[in-house]
Amino acid sequence: MDGLAILGILLGLSIPAAGVIGFFLSLGARRRLNDLTANRRGLELALEDVARRIDRVERRLSALEARGMVPSGPGTVPEAGSAAAAVSSDVSAGDMSPGDYMLDERGAVIGRFRETQEAAEDEAAALRAVRTAAEAGPADSTPTGPAEAAAAEVESPLPSASPVTDARPADAVPPPPPTPAPPPRSLEETLGTRWTVWIGGLALALGAVFMVKYSIEQGFFGPAARIAFAALFSAALLAAGEYLRRNEITRPIGEIPVAHIPGALTAAGTIGAFATVYGAHALYGFIGPATAFLGLGLVGLATLALALLHGPWLAALGLLGAYATPLLVESKDPNVPALISYLLIVTASSFGLARLRLWRWVAGGAFALAAAWFFPILVEIGRPSPETGWLLAYVAGLYGLTAAILVVSLHGWSRQPEDRPTDRFAVLALSVIAALAFVGTLQDLQGTGSRLLASIVVVGHFALAWGVGAVAPATLAASLLAVISVLAWKVEVNPAFWADTFAYGADGLVALRPRVVVDFLTVAGLAGALTGGFGLLGARRATPDADRTAGWFALAGVIGPVLILVVAWLRTAGWESSAAFAGGGLALAAAFAAATALLVRQERPDLPARAVAAYAVGSIAALGAGLAIGLERGALTVALALMVPALAHVHGARPIPTLRPLAAIAGLAVLARVFWDPRIVGDDLGTRPILNWLLYGYGIPAAGFAYAAWTFGRAGRLAGGRDGDDVWQRILEALAVVFAGLLVLFQIRHLAHDGDVFAPGSNLGEVGLSATMAFLMSAGLARVAARLGSRVYDAAGVIFTGAGVAAAGLGALVLENPMLTGEPVIQLVFSTLMLGYLLPAAAALVAAKLSEGVRPPQLIMSLRTLGVVLVFTWMSLMVRRVYQGPDLWHGPTGDAELWTYSAVWLGFGVALLIGGLLAASQPARLASSLIVTLTVLKVFLYDMSALTGIWRALSFIALGAILIGIGLLYQRLLFRHPASASSEARPE
Repeated sequence: MDGLAILGILLGLSIPAAGVIGFFLSLGARRRLNDLTANRRGLELALEDVARRIDRVERRLSALEARGMVPSGPGTVPEAGSAAAAVSSDVSAGDMSPGDYMLDERGAVIGRFRETQEAAEDEAAALRAVRTAAEAGPADSTPTGPAEAAAAEVESPLPSASPVTDARPADAVPPPPPTPAPPPRSLEETLGTRWTVWIGGLALALGAVFMVKYSIEQGFFGPAARIAFAALFSAALLAAGEYLRRNEITRPIGEIPVAHIPGALTAAGTIGAFATVYGAHALYGFIGPATAFLGLGLVGLATLALALLHGPWLAALGLLGAYATPLLVESKDPNVPALISYLLIVTASSFGLARLRLWRWVAGGAFALAAAWFFPILVEIGRPSPETGWLLAYVAGLYGLTAAILVVSLHGWSRQPEDRPTDRFAVLALSVIAALAFVGTLQDLQGTGSRLLASIVVVGHFALAWGVGAVAPATLAASLLAVISVLAWKVEVNPAFWADTFAYGADGLVALRPRVVVDFLTVAGLAGALTGGFGLLGARRATPDADRTAGWFALAGVIGPVLILVVAWLRTAGWESSAAFAGGGLALAAAFAAATALLVRQERPDLPARAVAAYAVGSIAALGAGLAIGLERGALTVALALMVPALAHVHGARPIPTLRPLAAIAGLAVLARVFWDPRIVGDDLGTRPILNWLLYGYGIPAAGFAYAAWTFGRAGRLAGGRDGDDVWQRILEALAVVFAGLLVLFQIRHLAHDGDVFAPGSNLGEVGLSATMAFLMSAGLARVAARLGSRVYDAAGVIFTGAGVAAAGLGALVLENPMLTGEPVIQLVFSTLMLGYLLPAAAALVAAKLSEGVRPPQLIMSLRTLGVVLVFTWMSLMVRRVYQGPDLWHGPTGDAELWTYSAVWLGFGVALLIGGLLAASQPARLASSLIVTLTVLKVFLYDMSALTGIWRALSFIALGAILIGIGLLYQRLLFRHPASASSEARPE
């Protein structure tokens, strides 16, 4: 009874499914019927046109026979009256429109008609040969008879595109008619050929799940029967997919892309198989964890194998299922060795599948999932345990599979050095493995296994690059692995341990610190020698035949030893100077210089070798590191900064593009160094003004960066383009400006605060000096930018102008104004008033003058206005200082002081007027007018009531005299008009 109910349910579900299938089948049948109707109509039109053209050709041949140029009778022109000849006479000339062709549903010409067209073109060539022979007849053969006239009458109405009357050369072959573009895929086609298949496959998989769920809810079958039915259903789907694939009943019609039905059925079957095995384990406990693990893994591997037949998307399903299998099977006592073995087997299968079918994304997905499993295993193992070796073995196994299948098998092994396009995926995979190896060394606390793994990875990367040029950049990852392994070495070599104290060594045992340090330095030296030696061997072998590969070897051989030297120095001596490590740096510099000389003899004259440039740069870097280690802490900044102009000099001799980013990166490293300690030498900066470590720590880098940017720019201009104006040159120009600005800023603060550059607050002299230097630097950058065409210098000049305006306008006039702050003015002449107002005013006016023609007029006018305001303020405060003494805030304002303000302001206005007249400067005259107007207002509105006695009279007398003088100046000098003739004539 239960079976009949289930059968009834299945029959009921099949009715709507059959209706949907019938609907789409009817749509397809209707479309095919429409296509056949259109083809029949096109065939009828083509036959009518053929009949018409046959008549034309027959009349043409009759006319030629009447003229005696073509012998009458059969066989003269092969099948001249055939339909093919008639068609070709117009098809070859382009007379038939594309709409006359018979097309199938894809828009392509039907094969039978295409063959007819080709035959017609051949016979048209025969007709053209006949016409050529006719034209080569006697020159005096003019049509005089009735036959000739009839022939002429027949030819006259023919279209100019006809082969007989065409003006083109007789041997010209007309182009074939353009093939119409296939029509766009309609919604109906998309629904019928793609979506139905995918949704059907998903429905099958969900149907199996729902059927099992329904049977469980109704209690129809026991657990064993449910699992058995699920297995049978999955097997049926897999068998159906294979059967359909073998019989190829789903082959696409023509070129219409459709969804692959066998693949959809196979995918549904594999999903059902996964669910069956998992349900047998997790739901009913029929099989244990080990059996379930093995079963799910086999299903995943089988899915990967089936992807060879059904496409890459099935491989994606197999990847997800295979790598998710360990997550589906729970166990109270995880077996780490079994898990690692399983993951390596799945990874090998995935890599093999990707290699056979050249599916790079399958390899990428498998590698990403395999690498991601490293961290759950790491968490499961915990701190160092007996199973840590399995973790290291997993990394080593993943490395071996990647190198063998994805690198060597794919690219082959070359006995001779060669440059190949970089395999970015392989380089990324090898770099990730290097990172995993480093994490493994941390987990193992640099035990024997971790040291062995790190050595295998470092040597393996160099070996792979030796035979496969496509992964040469991976040598850099090998060198960096060696460096960070030395940096993270878990031994106590801190300088806080004195020579007679104990420390823990790499083996975890306590020993005297000197022995621990010697062991550490031995390992560091071996790592540096390993990277440096392999790098030199590879660079020498590849130069000059494989220049790019040689460059990567050389770069790795330089970076490794230099960074390991610096790391060893920091680990054992901190930031203290060390003659031994400084000697090591000088020895490295000499070794790199020797390598440079060795490789120079191998390079071609017409091609500068990258390896030569790399070792030349390495020599400079090692020399800088040695000097920084041997000298004081500030020398580190200077040494790093000197690398930049040295790199630019090497680039000038050997213009290798890689040197430009290296120089910019070195400059950014110097910037990071000064941010870490802006005082360069910490508390040892001292109080000596100007000639201190600030000058060396900021001035030398600024000059070096400016020189490097100029050198790169000149190299680009000499190359005949704007190659020098790139992002790296702009970075260097920006660094030069930043270091120059920091030099000025810190030197001013050092001078204003007795050597304490981090002192809180500021004063008028500091603000004034800052504004002055900002204006002068703005003027200098404006000129340099105009000369070099540098947008960075131009923008920096504008920024310095804004900073100067803010410092002078806001800082000096408001925030640090002694009339508002009460700051005493000690000196009379060389005082803070001169530093705060007069010097910035002069600098602003100089910047305005030097910026003419290179800055906007509004900016220049702002500078001039600010300069006048600062001079006016300085004169007013100087009057206040003369009458009130150092304290400008307190004290009454007397009549003499008020009169002096008016006199000084008027004098300043007159001076501006005279200067404006001599220089023909309208802005100066306008400024003079404003100051005089201000003075007039002061005299009439304030002095009239505030002044008494002689001071009031003198104020008005002086004002009147000056105003009259100003009027005379304007009349005589600026707006002078010639006298009229009548006024100049004398009476008799």
